[in-house]
Amino acid sequence: MWKAKRKKKYKNRKVYIHYGADFLDKERPMKEFNFSVKVKPKGIWASPKYSSWGWKNFCESEDFEIDRLELSFEFKIKRKSRVLEIRTFNDIKPYLKEIENKHLWEREIDWYDDYKYELDLEKIYNEFDAMEIHMNNNYNYFHNYSHIFTMWDVDSIVIWNYDIIEPIKKKTD
Repeated sequence: MWKAKRKKKYKNRKVYIHYGADFLDKERPMKEFNFSVKVKPKGIWASPKYSSWGWKNFCESEDFEIDRLELSFEFKIKRKSRVLEIRTFNDIKPYLKEIENKHLWEREIDWYDDYKYELDLEKIYNEFDAMEIHMNNNYNYFHNYSHIFTMWDVDSIVIWNYDIIEPIKKKTD
């Protein structure tokens, strides 16, 4: 069994940017992903503003949803927020569970034990306010090591507790 890391309060004060809206609408339903295996939490997604490989970089390089980049808002995460930070696969191991519906896989994969697991979203939602993955220098590592991160392409944070978001007011002329 994997040992869980001791939870630390989030002290990072970097600026994040969310694309597709120009303000935080707390009434808007959280985006949910309907994959057969739980690999992405629901919530509002953003990237660190100064990341060298964030959502904007990905969209521009893949010519993906370019029009949604026109709207955005910036924010910080409040101090003492509970954020699960993922820098290596070991950071997520305590929050995995065996896939209950093993028939979801079309083929048997005996050689790769990791395909038996998915995110334990209930546990993550109960223990944290958000989850941040530091993909930038670890893209190949995450994508080669686990199917769990194959749908994560950029440095990103997903937040399901909107109360931890501290919007940054846009400067007006």
